[in-house]
Parts: sequence; C-alpha cells; structure tokens
Amino acid sequence: AVWARLPRTARQDQRPGAAAVLLAASAPGVCGHLISAGHDCGWSPSFAKCFLASMDFDLDDDDKEEEDTPDGQADGQPHFEKDCIIFLVDARRSMISAEVAGQKSRFLQALSCIASCMRERIVSGDSDLVGVVLFGTAESRAPNEMQPFPHTYVLLEPEVPSGAAIRELTKLVETADLSAFGCMADAAELELSNTLWLVAMLLNATPRARACRKRVIVISDDDDPSAAKADAKQRAMLRAKDLADAKVKLEPIFLKPAPPRHFDLSHSSFWKQLLDEAQPAHAETGVDEASEAESWTSGLLCVDEEALSARVRRTQHRKRAYGSVDLRISESQLISLRLVTVVQPFAKPAATKLHAASNEALASERTLLCNQHGSVLQPSDTFKACDFGGKWVFFEPYELKQLGAGLAPLGLALLGFKPLERLKPYHSLRPPVFLEPSEARQGSTCAVQALAAAMGRTRKVAICTFSRGATLRLVALLPQQRQLDAHTGSVHLPDGFHMVHLPWADEVRSPALPPPLDIGDFSAGQLGAARALVQGLALRCDVDGGRSAGDGGGSGDDKPVAPLAHVTTIANPAAHRYFAIMQAVVLGSADVELTVDGTLPDNEWLGSHSDMIRRFLDVFGVSPAAPGTASESSRLPKKKKRSAPQTDAEWMELYKKEGREGLAELTVPELKTFCKRNSLAVGGKKDDLVTRIECELLKCDAEGGPRLEPDEKVEY
Repeated sequence: AVWARLPRTARQDQRPGAAAVLLAASAPGVCGHLISAGHDCGWSPSFAKCFLASMDFDLDDDDKEEEDTPDGQADGQPHFEKDCIIFLVDARRSMISAEVAGQKSRFLQALSCIASCMRERIVSGDSDLVGVVLFGTAESRAPNEMQPFPHTYVLLEPEVPSGAAIRELTKLVETADLSAFGCMADAAELELSNTLWLVAMLLNATPRARACRKRVIVISDDDDPSAAKADAKQRAMLRAKDLADAKVKLEPIFLKPAPPRHFDLSHSSFWKQLLDEAQPAHAETGVDEASEAESWTSGLLCVDEEALSARVRRTQHRKRAYGSVDLRISESQLISLRLVTVVQPFAKPAATKLHAASNEALASERTLLCNQHGSVLQPSDTFKACDFGGKWVFFEPYELKQLGAGLAPLGLALLGFKPLERLKPYHSLRPPVFLEPSEARQGSTCAVQALAAAMGRTRKVAICTFSRGATLRLVALLPQQRQLDAHTGSVHLPDGFHMVHLPWADEVRSPALPPPLDIGDFSAGQLGAARALVQGLALRCDVDGGRSAGDGGGSGDDKPVAPLAHVTTIANPAAHRYFAIMQAVVLGSADVELTVDGTLPDNEWLGSHSDMIRRFLDVFGVSPAAPGTASESSRLPKKKKRSAPQTDAEWMELYKKEGREGLAELTVPELKTFCKRNSLAVGGKKDDLVTRIECELLKCDAEGGPRLEPDEKVEY
C-alpha cells in the first residue's frame, strides 16, 4: 500500500462505500465480505480480490503508536514505567566496622553496590529516581523545609542518577571518611519510626516520584532495630502501615552479622512483622505475589559482598510490565494477565543537538511544505489517502480509528489447542512477551497455574487471537510452570505463558534449497570426526559440577550431548567501549575501563583442541593453511587504481564503456574536479556527484557540441 499526503484541494470524486470496502479488507481471510461490499459500491468481484491482495495498511501509523505501546489497563491500576528507589542503609557501628583489617566494612560494601546500580541505570538510559538515606548516624540532615530527625541523614535526595552522585559515593568508599555524618553512640536509642517518617516525607516532597513506583530497600545487619522495646516496635509498625497505604513497597536486604551474633529470620521476628504491615494492599508492582511470599525465608541474608551485590542488583531490577490484557476462555470466563517484556533491544542513546554558546539542548520542529507553492501546510490541510488503480481513496482520522474494529474482541481470545510439536522456531516473528497472572480478576492466579499445568502435561500450546485496536495477530501461548531454586528455595521461574506472535500464511516463505546430503554419502570415519568436532567445539557454558561444555575431547562415538543450559553471554564490544568512555567522562576519570572483545577467536582454547581439528581436516581431505601464509584471496593480484580522465572526451569514453559503475570507482576529489570545470555543484555525497556527472554527460552526448578542455576558461 502507498500512503500519500496531499492537499485537501486535490481531493477528487470518491467511490461510495470505499471505507466499508477497506474495513472489510483490513482482516486476512475475509474476501467474501469484501466482494459483497464491493457489489455495493460498483466494483467487480475480481477487482475486489485484487484489492484485497494489495492491502497492507499500517493502521497504527496515524497515531504513531508501536505495537508494544501500552493501551488501557484492564485492571484499572496504573502500570508505572519508572521507579523511585530509596536505599535505607544502616550506618551504626556494627556496619561501619570491618571484620578483617584492610577489608571494606559492610557499610562501604553497601555504598559500593548502590554506586554500581546507579551506573547501570545511567547506561541503560532509565530515568528512574534513586536516593540514599542513612540511619544510625551521629549527625542529622534533611532537605530544605523538612524537619530533621535524630540519627537520620539524607545522603542523596531522590534524583535521576548522575555523575556527581556516583562520584560522591565512590569517594566515600575509597577514602572511608565518614566524618560528615559519623556513627551514633552505642548507648543512644534509635527510633526507626522517625526514619520511616522521613522517607515518607521525602517521597511526598519529590514531584517526579508521584508518577513512579515507590520502593524502599533496607540494608542492615540488625535483626531488631527497636532493641526489643514494645513501644518503639509498635511505632515502627504504624509507620510501615502508613507506607503501605501510600503504596510504598518496603524490601529488605540483610547482611550476615559477625559471630557470635545470629540474625533472626523467624516469622515472629521484628522484620517479618514489620514487612507484613508494609505490604501494599492494592499496589500494582509487577512482582509475583507468591514469589514475594517465598522470598522472605530464602535469599535475604547475604554472607559476602558478591552476594550483596547480586541481591541489590536483583532487588532494584524491575519487571517491565507495560500493560494488562484479558484472556477470554468463553463469554463469561476471563483471566486477567499482565504483559511483561522479556527481551528488549539495547541501543546507544540518540544524539542530542546542543547550542554552541550555551551548551543547552536544542528543540526541533517539523513543518510540512507544499511541493508546488512552498506554503506551510496546516494539520487541516493534510490527510491520508491510498492510490489504487488510479483512484485516490481518502481517509478521515475517525475512519482510520474504525479500521479493524469489530474483527475480534480486544485482548486475547482462545481459539483452541495444538500439539507442541506443531510450533516451529521460525514461526516466531519477534521476541516473545511473557504473560503473568494478575489478581485484577479474582482467581486468575489459580486459573493460570491449572491451565499451564494441564498444557504442560498434555504437551499442548494455546492458539489465540490478539487484538489491540486495529492490530490483529494470531499468537501461541507456551505454558511455563513454576520452578523453585534448588539451593535457596525461591521462585526461579514463575507460572505464566510465553506469547509467540505467529505469521500469516502469506508471511511464510518457501525457499528453494538443494536436497540435503544423505548419511550414506559419508564414511564412518567422517561421521565420527564431525561428531567429535561438534561436541568438542560447542559453546562453553556453566553446567552442574563446574564443567564447561566444550572442554571434553569428544571420542567420536554416538554419545548424547547434554543441552546447553546457561550459555556464556558475549558482551557487545562496541557498546561496552562506548559506555566505558562515557562513564570516564561523566565521572571525570582519566582511566577508561578495558574492554575485552569476546567475539574474537580464543586461540588458546582452540589450540587445546588442535588434534581434533587436524583429524577432521585429514578425514575430509582439507589441507589447512600454514600459519603466516597468505590466504587464497590475499594472493590474488590487486586491482590497479584507475587514473582519472583528463579531457571531456575521456570522461565520455569512460561513461560509454563502463557506465555509472566506472564513474563510481573514481575518488571524490576527481569527481569534484569535473564538476568545477563544468560549473556543476560540488556539494553532497559521492553518489550525488556521480548523478550530476552522469546527467551532464548524457546532456552533452545528446547535444553533440564541442566540450571545453582543462586549460580553457569560461567568462560570464
């Protein structure tokens, strides 16, 4: 389909019922509706069939919406795209004292992990807010116009992570100078309720936090900050309940205290009772409730800095839930699901144009101009149309929104089930989206668990229609049953479905491929050598027992190969180099972090399998190139550089002999020399210069007149 923007004055007579025909043609497989509508507007059935075959409208283009853009939320709860995270760090003596001389204390380890998370936020381009509040300090500090509380110090207010904030935390970690806030005396009493009250006021005083998911991450090694005092404990419970009513989520990260202290994680402990009060009753956090309940008894206690860093990174990470959808089993049975992106493309941030004098970002505007008159076109002067068969079919904005409406119910509608074997890897048009249950409709979690278990037991996939406005696709739902971590007992994989976008029939290609070779075309030695090579040079991955796949030699027998469970990921060297330089500039560091290119061959690892590779080459009769010798392509004679034509006759001869390709082999300075001599423009890219010269030579050849020599001059 060809979309055109034309002045409204160019509108010609329209066929009656054109919008109805396009509406019927916007869904695949409705040729009968199209033909019947075509009779109403005077079109023949053959014309309607051709019209249907050519239709491929992007119905969402008018609103500039992507398919992943979240539309209305079915559960009525907001799905925030940004987070406001406040790290609440214990700064008392047990935290700031190092167990071993020369090592970092738990407090410095926590600050180091927070700085690392802020760097990741900057690199990923997220505009989340991050703040740091310390409790148990000797000094007190609060933002302007806010009441300070004893033993509470606001180190960083909630702001978008910046280089200055990271430098401040890094300086504290490197120098270990805590004199700015100090440590409270051992005999002093800590009122945790005041700290939670300050956090609530800090969130309320931050305007940008209102449109964010509010989270408070507590890092401490004390299992009872109230010192077993019932009044202080009760006040802390009330403040935690206030945070829950304000839809603020409290998440703990505990550090294992030094012996002989023991950290109490029983259900009667202080933190367990506090977190029970701090659970938001109706907050939509995008986190599985069952996962949160089980995570209390496992994985909360960190024994070293590595475990703390992994826990902080996992806690501050959020699921990218961008909308809700209903799975329609029947007219009266609906299951509420939440859409969560699993894989997202990671690209460099777009460049921002800055003013040369003030270094401020420049705002850009786009104006449409008429090709004929050069006048500015207003929104009312433009509309969308489709040129079909020499006739323009025009659309009003409300007509575009109606296209595709009524083809299928909004959301997911179950059509039936197919065997799992019918779904092929090449059927996936894009990265799948994960669907997790949402209790917007009561009982959805139990229904998803039962449906996923039944589909997994019978090895079935569900086929559904997925409609979001004018977009209609067929999707397959792959069940995923909950799996628990064998070591920690926490939820490793939640219950839900992976939604795979399926192609239409005309989107599946059938390329002509040569017939595959039969196994009888190879000898037993060749098959054994090939199996050994594939097994021995497989991608290395971490499997149980610490052994890496690919480290084995491979004997050539028919032993099954274990599936690669966790293939080692290879970082993008160009992206890492880019962000390493950006990080050095932001932090004001002269040292740029070294980037290791993991895409290059590992010669040491390949050398350990040299016998296997040599055996494979010998069996198939391939002679390897000796090290240091030139390859076959490098031994080919190099093409001589073409000398530039000196006269117009030579330029004409070159063009007639080799055409545009011959001109393209010349350098830009040589092309500009011809343009200057013939009074042609010299701006633009090389392709523009070649086009100008080609037009000039064609014009000269048509006129047949004499051309100027290089030493002649033209006077005007």
